[in-house]
Formats: sequence, C-alpha cells, structure tokens
Amino acid sequence: MKPKTATRGVRGAVKHLGKLVRDPHIWGTSIGAAGVYGVVLSFQSAWGQKLMGEVFYLKADVVSQYLMMLVLVFALMCPITGFLSDKVLRRRKPLLLIATLMSATSWGLMLHSSLTGNASLLITSMITLGVASGLHIIAASMAKEGYDLRYSATAVAFLNVALFSLAAVLQTVAPLISSIQSIGVHLAVSLTAIFMVWMMARETLS
Repeated sequence: MKPKTATRGVRGAVKHLGKLVRDPHIWGTSIGAAGVYGVVLSFQSAWGQKLMGEVFYLKADVVSQYLMMLVLVFALMCPITGFLSDKVLRRRKPLLLIATLMSATSWGLMLHSSLTGNASLLITSMITLGVASGLHIIAASMAKEGYDLRYSATAVAFLNVALFSLAAVLQTVAPLISSIQSIGVHLAVSLTAIFMVWMMARETLS
C-alpha cells in the first residue's frame, strides 16, 4: 500500500471513529455485548475454575466438563439465534436485550448456588450463561448495520475493543478477589448492560 493511501485510510478511520463515539447506539451495543460475552470470557479463563474448586470442591476434570458444557450450549445457540433473528422475529435488539437479561439471571443463580452450595443450581446458571452467550452473537451485526458501509468496519472494531477490553479488566481483577465478590462484579456489569441496550441501542434489521 502506498504511503498516501495508507495515510488516507488512517485519517478516514479516525474520522469515522470520531462520529461513532458520539452515537449512543454503538455504546449500547458494545456494552451489551461486553456484559454478556466479556463476562463469560472472564469466567472461563480466569476464575471459574477457582470458584468450582474452592466453593464446590469439584475436581479439575469435573470443572473442565462444566466449562465444556457452557461452550457447547453457546455453540448450539449460535445458529438458533441467527434463525430467530433473520427468519422469525426479523429483529435483533430484542435478542441482545434478552441475552443481557439472561446473563444477569445466570449470575444471580450462580451467586445463590455459591452461597448455598447447590451444585445443581450452579449447572443451571452455567447453561443459562451459555444460552445468553449464543444470543449475543447478533451484537456484531447490530454494530455493522447501524451505519452505512463506510463506517461498518470501524463500528465492529469498536465493539470488539470494548468487549475484549472489559474482559481483560475482569480477568485481571477477578483472581485478586474472592469468588463471591467476582460473581457480584460480573452481575453488576450484566445489569449495566441491560440498561445500556434498552436505552441506547436501536433496532438495525429493517
């Protein structure tokens, strides 16, 4: 790529980013995604093992099976979500809102199961979290469709930066505090995501 072409590309991306950060839709969609999948990434990679080992006294092989179950539910929900969004509801925002609601519900269930030592309820909370994760996949489409083609790539990049930045912060903080406190933090993030999607994100599938 020629230097002048590269410079124009960078200037264009900066200009697009300047417009995006002033639009509530990209914030609502990005925080919505982060409040579902960002918290799941944190749980899977940084402290889920700690919770299940210290609170429920599960062995490493059982913990791995539980985490695999979450991922499998997530994977199974992805095509279902696409079908619901494109063929049944023909809308995207309700699914992202439901994803944030289910995410918050899952953390509430996990908190209760951890305080009571109810392993069956823990499984229920993780299945719920997997379903929420599958539903969140329409967030990238909402980010892209909210703008014309000139802005779509930057919008998706913005969403990914927000999502993975939050996940990185949570992954750093969660291991430093107790598992119960980690659940509380993740619950608070999910509750914030509900409000952000409800108030700021707009429907993009016309």
